[in-house]
Amino acid sequence: MPQSALTSISAVAALAVSLVVSTKPNWWESPPRLILIVITSLAVITCAVIEIVLARKTLPKKFSGKNRDRNIREYMTKLLQQSSGQCVMSSNNLSWVQDDQEKELFAKARQKELTLLMPQETNLSRRLAEGGASAYYYGADDDFRFESRFTVFNASRSDVWVAIGHGRGNTHLIHRTHSNSDPVYFMAKDLVALAKRNSNITSPTQGPNA
Repeated sequence: MPQSALTSISAVAALAVSLVVSTKPNWWESPPRLILIVITSLAVITCAVIEIVLARKTLPKKFSGKNRDRNIREYMTKLLQQSSGQCVMSSNNLSWVQDDQEKELFAKARQKELTLLMPQETNLSRRLAEGGASAYYYGADDDFRFESRFTVFNASRSDVWVAIGHGRGNTHLIHRTHSNSDPVYFMAKDLVALAKRNSNITSPTQGPNA
């Protein structure tokens, strides 16, 4: 349920309770009114809790400090494990990948569920492509690289969602969007199509499993 709807429900319920209390001084002496107020109050509290949870869910995940890189890797491993569909990953060089992440990526590749978008081939991307992944290299140009690193999870499904990573000083942020109607999803989708198109123009043999 959208947060605006939850806010409206909470406001209407709170208004109803305040009207009953203000117009009926001895409202607690009437069991039906008492039950109504208790139920309405619980509904207001429930809506408020849900809204807080939804708001927290939209906040970016922040990584900083001496364990920043390790925490990022652990977080990405968890996201890969939770994804049961196609995964489209845009990365400059996959330098963040170590043992656990490599294991998850190869599992995705074997199931033909991994697509890589990168400026150029690396040893790891080549091995992943050999293992079943699709790899698109949109060109090794020092003047142009995708500044944001993003991953589209469950691509081509109704429950598609996007994780976008970028730096802010010494802090790394990962934003998550969980709606296939979110403009962020459409922008990511367009970047994927553009990278594939450029890859096909520069080297039609790339992306063997696309």
